[in-house]
Amino acid sequence: TSMLVEALLEAMDEYYSINLAQEVRRGMNEKFSRGGVVSVPPFGYRMGNECFEADPEKAPVIPMIFRDFLNGMSFRQIAVRLNELGIRTSRGNRFEGRSIEYILSNPTYLGKLRRTTENVASLPGICPHRNHSPMHTVDGRHHALVEPEIFHAAQHRLSEMRKSHHLRTRPPSTRYMLYGLVRCSHCGSTLTTAEKGKSLQCYRYAKGL
Repeated sequence: TSMLVEALLEAMDEYYSINLAQEVRRGMNEKFSRGGVVSVPPFGYRMGNECFEADPEKAPVIPMIFRDFLNGMSFRQIAVRLNELGIRTSRGNRFEGRSIEYILSNPTYLGKLRRTTENVASLPGICPHRNHSPMHTVDGRHHALVEPEIFHAAQHRLSEMRKSHHLRTRPPSTRYMLYGLVRCSHCGSTLTTAEKGKSLQCYRYAKGL
């Protein structure tokens, strides 16, 4: 009898844990579908009353990033400029090329919210994420930091850069045992041999993409 009771109690505990996780996820998806905030604010915003609000110190940096990008600067060049100005990320780190790419492709600055949702009906505005996971977007309650035409122009240039990068991608001159199998844990790009062929590095990072 004690074995049976113990098994029942363990099953009930496991059911409670799984059911609680599903209820929390369902609640977050429902809040997100109504434009509610379920994530930390990105660079340029801070948490306000139930929605993001512009950070007085960091918000002006966002239009500058988009402007520099549309004027022909690369991710790395923009990152170097921000670092030289003493500007840091939301976590206090130095900017990198991948940080700039993330900002430029983030629809939050257009007044949207995005999130990977599970087990819910399809929401309008699905956009691809860097790891190819489906990202759903909805209208947020916060103010946009960039104009729609500027944001879409930046997306067009990002798309052209990715197409050009895909066409220019060639196998590395030096082959190695795990060639084609090892990928960057951050962006999923192939790891190639670095200069002198003694180490591996992310191809996109090496090219400043």
